[in-house]
Amino acid sequence: MTTEKVCLPVILIMIFVFSGTNIKENYLQNKYNKTSYNFPYINHIKNTDIKSAIDEVIRLTGGNVTKAEMKFKKDIPVWIIEATGKDNNTFKVELSCNDNTLLRIDADEGPFNYDIDPGKNFITFSESKKIAEEYTGQNTLKWRFFKNRNNWEYNFWLFLKSGKAQIRINAETGEIISSKKKK
Repeated sequence: MTTEKVCLPVILIMIFVFSGTNIKENYLQNKYNKTSYNFPYINHIKNTDIKSAIDEVIRLTGGNVTKAEMKFKKDIPVWIIEATGKDNNTFKVELSCNDNTLLRIDADEGPFNYDIDPGKNFITFSESKKIAEEYTGQNTLKWRFFKNRNNWEYNFWLFLKSGKAQIRINAETGEIISSKKKK
């Protein structure tokens, strides 16, 4: 074996080692740089960090955050934050990553002896719950606050003698939109 055949691979290896080239790091860096350009938002300055999103959920629910992550819904980045309240009730809150505006609240476990004020011109959770429970005469099993097409609404699931019923309440006016009764 000639010294040329031995020296050439050794020289190439030494160039990689001494130049600080790390193939794995370069691959990962290029991979994530490419995907970061696909994000549909540019505003990284204000209210987009996870701490401000968690602070907003704590302000809304008065509970403790158990999980927080960024996901995409229809190519829009959102914070999905799960929290527990003072009575071990659970919340799943979605906030816009762009400005921390409230997009949705789901509460599947009671008791529902609290009040949440979503802000703007919306009625509070306790007001809407009172409307739903007076309309049906039953207690709430779970509820949701979200935007349905052009209107913001509260959805309540209650147990009636005929089975489960869903009551939809306009979050701005407090009017019952519709109720679906299942047998």
